[in-house]
Parts: sequence; C-alpha cells; structure tokens
Amino acid sequence: MSEEISIKEDTGEKLPINPETITAGQLLNIRELNTEQMEELQHSIEANGGTVYLLIHPYYDVRLLFLRQPELDTPEKMSWFKEILDGNDRIVKTPNGSMPVFIMEENEESTGAVSKLKEKIKTLGISKTIYLVETKRADSKPFELNWENFIKFFKKIGVKKCVVGGMFLKILNPSSPASNVFIDPEAVRNLDDGVFFRYCVGRAIAELQKDFKIEVSKFTFPAGREEYQKFKDKRAKESE
Repeated sequence: MSEEISIKEDTGEKLPINPETITAGQLLNIRELNTEQMEELQHSIEANGGTVYLLIHPYYDVRLLFLRQPELDTPEKMSWFKEILDGNDRIVKTPNGSMPVFIMEENEESTGAVSKLKEKIKTLGISKTIYLVETKRADSKPFELNWENFIKFFKKIGVKKCVVGGMFLKILNPSSPASNVFIDPEAVRNLDDGVFFRYCVGRAIAELQKDFKIEVSKFTFPAGREEYQKFKDKRAKESE
C-alpha cells in the first residue's frame, strides 16, 4: 500500500503520493511529494538551518500592477523591475545543497502559469529541485489549502525562517489616516502589523509572520527589504 499525505483544506481527502523520485531541475508540487522526496526536502531544510526561499509570483506581469498604480510606470521603476526578475532568476538557479526554493504560482487551471513556470525553469537550465505551491488567482492563498494547513506543513518539514520575495508588496504608512480607516493613533498603534501589508507578498507575510521569522528579499517589487525594515523599526519605536 502506498503512503499518503493530506494537506488539503478540512475535507479529509487523501492525496496519493506520486511515485516519481527526485531528479535535478524538476518542479515538484508540495501536494504530490512522496516519502523519499519529503525526506530529501526535510534534510535540505535542516542543512540550511531551517531557512527557505519563498518566492511569490516571481514572474508576474508588472503591467497588472501599473493598472492599480500608474505612478509606478516610469523608466526607473521598469529598470528596477528587470533587476528584480534577474535577481529571482539567480535565486532559482542556486545549486543543489543551497537554500531550498519554494515558488508560489497561480493555479494552472486558472491562468496556465504553472506551464509557463516549467518552461522558465527549462530555459534557465536549473539543476536543483524547485517546490511548487499553487495559489488562487491574484492571491497568495495556497490553492485547495487554507493558510493554517500550509503553515502546519512548513512546520512539519522544519521551516523556521522564510526569505520572502516576488510580486507584489505594498506597505501602508501606519501614521497616515489616509492609509487606513483608523483615525485614533492609539488604535493604529495596537493593530497587528499584518494589516498594513498589501498585495500577494504582503498577504503572505501577514499570514506567516506569527509562526516563522520573516526576512524580505531585496528582489521584491515595488516595496522591498529596505521599506519593510523601516516599517518594522518604526513600529518597534511606536510600541516603546
């Protein structure tokens, strides 16, 4: 009898394990990992101190963001956006034995994004295994999973820290009444940081930050590591 795993959303349905073994340069869906693949992944995470890359829609079409924020459609921002794409390529291309890479990509049936990602991996000539987490369309919520079960899965495989990057991250200014519906400064001060994070990367940070240490990759758009750290420093100062 083959082993089974279940990380689906409260349905009790079991997912049969794919019997295929690990080979270099393949994209493995976390919902289809067999025993050997799980052990290989856990060993890799342990060898890297519990730290993983979590890239959220790293090759998303920036034009969709410009529809929301046309002020970002400038030559300077486009140049920076290309650097982000190149940086995510370098992360994905890191050799076997380096930090495990999880890519959150929109569900294949919704957008065909997984097929495009497979082609991207083939084009880059990647030599390591990449772990796929399918998401809902225009959302970082794992497809057919809730965040609670995804977090349980990460804990099970030994994840302690996530280096989060990709598209898109927006951080609201807690001090600006225009940024939120809360006018009372005391109310704003007592809010969880997660309410100020927007878009797919922001949503993931908000969901994961209570259970894992979070570091924002410098290859995140349009807000990045510097803006995130300034936000955290400001919030820490406000709570003193």
